[in-house]
Amino acid sequence: GLRPVEDINQLNMASVHHNDGGDIKNIIDCMYIAQYVVGLRDCYFTLTETYCTYTDPEYGFSLEYPCDWEWWELIEIMIGVQPAEEVMDESGGLIPHVIGWQSPRAEDGYYPNITGLVFALPMPFPPEGFWNLMTEPGGFFETLYPGFTVVWEESVSTAEGRAAYWASFTWTNAWGYDIQTVVIFVSKAGNMYMVGCQTTEDTFYQYQGILEHICLSFVVPK
Repeated sequence: GLRPVEDINQLNMASVHHNDGGDIKNIIDCMYIAQYVVGLRDCYFTLTETYCTYTDPEYGFSLEYPCDWEWWELIEIMIGVQPAEEVMDESGGLIPHVIGWQSPRAEDGYYPNITGLVFALPMPFPPEGFWNLMTEPGGFFETLYPGFTVVWEESVSTAEGRAAYWASFTWTNAWGYDIQTVVIFVSKAGNMYMVGCQTTEDTFYQYQGILEHICLSFVVPK
């Protein structure tokens, strides 16, 4: 019978099967293919990337992103079902800054992407508390993300060891794509920093490692 999925993942982490040679690679690939065929996986491989570091000239934060992903101009960034500029106008200045990138590779017509936002808050706010505020019934996230459904949420530390809160949720965009997003919140000196990374639900497994790496690489200004 097939090994449990988590056991295969452990083998994969111990020896990245698409970069290694020999019998171990072939055995693990066969296990992945078998799980794909019987419906235990959407796909038998995960993607890897080379990362570059972006440092924001205005707010001083930085994060790592896949080097071949393309910079989005502000007007092209879509938050939920609205262009970013419209959301910023409606927020009354709560969102003063938006950046983003998208993959050059479309997944069934949808481009996996990254969005970074800075919320200027009138007072310090803990990341978990801000997440709870954004996800109140009928609140900000339910308005922006139709069909908003939380998959998981938990406290986490970023790569620099800063306390943060992250979560994953699903939703359906204006073009009918079922999306899964990973989002992380980090606070510093009255600003709440949010990074959201997303792809289609069907390809989330392939991109999960990349999206989580981006979120955890986030560094706020000293």
